[in-house]
Amino acid sequence: MTDWEFWTAIGVFLSIFLNMGSMIFFCRQRLEKLEACLQGVKCVEWNRDVCGNGYFGRQLRLHTIANIVFMPGLLYKRAEIPKGADKRIPEGLRKQLRALYIHLYLNGLAFTVLYFVLVGRSTG
Repeated sequence: MTDWEFWTAIGVFLSIFLNMGSMIFFCRQRLEKLEACLQGVKCVEWNRDVCGNGYFGRQLRLHTIANIVFMPGLLYKRAEIPKGADKRIPEGLRKQLRALYIHLYLNGLAFTVLYFVLVGRSTG
């Protein structure tokens, strides 16, 4: 393993831990604000009632709200949310949620690329 590969791997792992910390912060600090904005949306209320306040329940609730922000058209067509439900969330909070999940997806992509680079170097 070269120095570049080592420091790239360290950077990816630090980014993953930063993203995990951001996700925990979001679950603890912003989730109630998001759910208050989506008052009356059945899937959000159902998740709040059924999943509870544990770590995994909060994660599920946050992922549901992220789906509403990222895919409002699909969820509206499936009659899971009312039209314009995603617009109830303030723009700043929507941008924060999008940034959190884009960071999550980029971490997954970086980890995958790093894996194949390291496997390619060790077998080739």
